[in-house]
Amino acid sequence: MKIQTYHIFIGDPNNIGTTTFDFDIDFQCQINVGCPVATALSCGSNLIGESTSGSTVIDPETGCSMGVGNWYKYSAVTSETLVVEFSNATFDYSYGVSSSADCITFNSVKCTTQESDGDRGYAFNAIAGTDYYILIGDGNSNGNDTGTFDMSLSCAPTPANNLCSTATELSCGSILIGETSDGGVD
Repeated sequence: MKIQTYHIFIGDPNNIGTTTFDFDIDFQCQINVGCPVATALSCGSNLIGESTSGSTVIDPETGCSMGVGNWYKYSAVTSETLVVEFSNATFDYSYGVSSSADCITFNSVKCTTQESDGDRGYAFNAIAGTDYYILIGDGNSNGNDTGTFDMSLSCAPTPANNLCSTATELSCGSILIGETSDGGVD
């Protein structure tokens, strides 16, 4: 993210006299305008009424083609299953999930295209020690539409046999009694 400095001159541009007038300056800083200042999330985060209004950052970095939007960050302490969910959006949006160690190089985990019809979510296996960035923004590449949305992040331990390398081995004629309700995602 490039930081801009602006200089504002208030006065008589000709320096030939004294002019008196009243003025107001309303300067608003937009928070959450890029990866380095992404809003931190933790397991159980439930954000209500988030707004992309005032956002000016268009995402070229993550590989997910979308317009202006907001950044969020989750730092995985343990390997676990993460579920990010969006609801109550007032605009057509896209979202992307990426990992990055430096906010320069991103590894895309998930990209979506315009979502507008109901709640949306995505579950994935997070790796301990990895920073994950979630960007939600205008569903059109280079678009400027903004709106509000709710967002939640939940975490659950990844089951021990969730991967091929840790699969439960069965032999012919074996019977395994159990359930899949605590299964993770692949």
